[in-house]
Order: sequence, then structure tokens, then C-alpha cells
Amino acid sequence: MSTTPEEIETSEEHFRRLYEEAPLPYQSLDKEGRVLSINRAWEETLGYTREEVLGQSIGEFHAPGQEVKLSQAFAEFLACGLVDRIEILFQCKDGTEKLFSINGRIAHDGQGHFLRTHCILTDITDIQKTEMELLRKNAELHSLLDAIPAPVYVMDRQLRYQSVNQAFLAFMEMSAEQIIGKTDAELFPPNTAKEFESSDSKVINDGHVFTDLEQAVPDPAGTIRWFSTTKTPVFDTDGAVTGLVGVSFEITEHKQAQERRLDEEKTHRETLVREVHHRIKNHLQGVIGLLHNLSQSGLPAEETLNKAISQIRSIATVYGLQCDTGGGRIKISELLLASVNVYRNTRPAHIALEVDEVCSMELNREESIPVALVINELITNAVKHASPPPGKQPVVIQFGTTDTGVRLRIRNHSKHLPESLDLDTAATLGTGLKIVRTLLPTKGAKLSLESKSGYVVAELLLEPPVIWSTKES
Repeated sequence: MSTTPEEIETSEEHFRRLYEEAPLPYQSLDKEGRVLSINRAWEETLGYTREEVLGQSIGEFHAPGQEVKLSQAFAEFLACGLVDRIEILFQCKDGTEKLFSINGRIAHDGQGHFLRTHCILTDITDIQKTEMELLRKNAELHSLLDAIPAPVYVMDRQLRYQSVNQAFLAFMEMSAEQIIGKTDAELFPPNTAKEFESSDSKVINDGHVFTDLEQAVPDPAGTIRWFSTTKTPVFDTDGAVTGLVGVSFEITEHKQAQERRLDEEKTHRETLVREVHHRIKNHLQGVIGLLHNLSQSGLPAEETLNKAISQIRSIATVYGLQCDTGGGRIKISELLLASVNVYRNTRPAHIALEVDEVCSMELNREESIPVALVINELITNAVKHASPPPGKQPVVIQFGTTDTGVRLRIRNHSKHLPESLDLDTAATLGTGLKIVRTLLPTKGAKLSLESKSGYVVAELLLEPPVIWSTKES
């Protein structure tokens, strides 16, 4: 079946229209590189008219500096008959430059002789600008990450390293080429890699964010170094997790200091416990001694037990005050007030307390228990032997300071003291005063007793080293 001239003409017109109205620039060259034809898109894109282009060497429309590249590319084109995505920079009529990706092939006649080239040009100028901008931003990002002194890394969903900074490379003592594309299992000991993968998988699979995750990491020399790590997922535009980014701050010195502090605290605690046990042992021995003396006093059993309970309460009062001060020294004024309150709360006795002024003197820690027991015995004796007239307080306690210490006076309405009473030799002393004489510190404490105007007055003077000024302590 033959084709009529009209059909041939119609077909040629159809293909000519397709070629002319194609959205991409088209050009056809002869064997010497002269332009045989271009389409409308070529004219509109580069700004030249068809009359200005046809018959001209295509090199006339390339940007300066493209001559060598064009010559090599055209020679290869003629040799193989095909060109695939070669990038050539053209210069538009207005002087601007555009980068094109060229794809084409050579047309031959029936005998295989060269006829012309057929090439499509794709404008990739904006794509190149975008790529260059991305490269610039990536370079800036890498510079920023390299300036961070802590290891920073990026991993993909398969937990392969995609990017690391200089601090990471320095820690690993490796190059980027030795790390990129590797997994933790290929870079770290098995136990360390397993620990890393456990937390990394939670980030990838669950979108979990880790902050201040403490991890022990061996360096290339095998030395364990501690890091506080933050790991967070990386999302694509659809919200899917594509990988993770991590940053690890070294805290080895902090951990070592923490361990030293814990060791010191443990040593201090053990020392303190030994000291407490030693003091409790000594005080219990003192209590045993008091109980032994009471057992030999000939007092009725109930009175003996009451005195023992009172003395143990005095010891407990000291411990309570020391607990309130963190185990430190206690103020003599606080001990006196606590002792009076304990006595008031446990016995139906009327005691008046008169304090001249606020006193900040503190008791020597070693003398706290003996002084507390002395005060307890003096109050107990005063209450026991008081015989006040109607309407009078049976016992009055006065407390004040002296030039060198403090003075405690305990006064009660009572008969005259026995003339044979002698504190120095313990002659005719009752059980309570014998205890006082035994417990009274040999230095810094002085006790006197006197009868005056129907009163018996016990005066206790305390001075250093039994007490200390807070300024001195």
C-alpha cells in the first residue's frame, strides 16, 4: 500500500508541529557543529532569534571557558553517536548564563552516513543553584559541628553512621572513611555495641528521645570514659523517622570526682559511726556506773528506778539536741531549757526559770552528758528538799553570763545545810550530790552550796574548756 504525497505532507507537518511546540529547547547540528535548526523553546529560553542562530557554530552561544569541554564532548558524540546528560553552560543574549543538561543522538541516512544531530536541552540552572546552596549549607553545618568539642554523629535507619564530627574522629582515632557506613558492632566491643544499639533502636522504632543518658565507652587504648548522651530522631517531611542524631558530652572527670566524693562520704560515715558507737559505749558505761551507785545507795527500789530514769532522760536530751544541730555542739541555754521542760513534763514540780539575757555559749561536746546529769541532779535535789511557804515557788532557777562564762543558780526554800557538809571531801553528802561531785568536770566547772535567808542556793559556774563562745568555735 503506497502513501500519497498529501499523506506524506500531512505527516511531516504533524512532526514539524510537535518539534516546534515541544516544551524543551531542541537543536540540530551538522558535522562541523553548525546549527541546522532550533525550536521555539530554544529561542525563548536563550533570547536569540532563529535568524541569529542558524548557520552559526554552536560554540558562539556557549559561555566563555567552555571551548575545551565542548570540543571533547562533540568529538565523543560523533564517535559513539550518543550523548547523555552532558552539562554545558550557555550564554543568553542578555548576557546571563544558563546551565543545560544535553541528551541527544545522531541521525544517519540509509547508507549510515551522518545527517545531523538531534539534541534536547534541559535547563538545570536553578537545580545547580539549589545544589550549590545545599553544599554551602552542608559545609557550614559541618564547620559548626566540627567546632563542637563533643562527639556528634548522624545514623540512618539501619544504624549506620552517615556523618560524624572532628571530636568523634579524635575520640575514635580514625578517619571519616573508616567510620561512615559502619555500625556500632563494627567499631566497638560487643557489650558496648549492644548497649548502644539498644537505645538507638528505641529512637528509630519508637521515636524515643534520650537526654543525659550516661554511657561508659572504652577508648582505643581500652580506658573507660564516661559520656552524657542525647539521642533524638530525625524525621522526613512526612513525619517518618529516617535516622537519629546524637551528641555525647564527656563527664569522666565529673564521674571520678563523684566517686571520690562518695568514697570520702563513706569513709566519713564509717568514722562517724565508729565515733558514735564509741560515745554511746562510754555513755552506757556511765549509765551502768550510775545504776551501780544507785544500787549501793540503800534507797527504796522505786526511788532508785526514778533516779535512773531521770538520768537516762538527761542523756537522751543531750542526744536530741545534738541531732538538731547535726551532731555539733549545743548551747548551754538550750540544754538548761530542755532539762527544765523534761522535768516539768515528767514530775508535778513547780519550777520558775529566770534568764537574764540571751546566751550563745556552747558546751564542749565531751562534757555535754556530764553537765546535763549535773543539772538534772541539782534540780532533782532542789525539788526533793524544797519546803516552801504557801504561795511561794518551791524552786527558782536563775541563769546568766559572767565575764568568762555562765552562772546557774538553783534556789529552793529549805532548811539550813548540815554544818558538816563538805563538797571537797564528800563528807555527809547524799547520793545525788555524790553523783554531782563525781560527774563535775575537773576544769572549767565549779559548784558551791550555801544557806541564805531560808533558802539553799546551789551555784554552778561554767567556763572554758567546758563551754565555748560561738565566735571561738
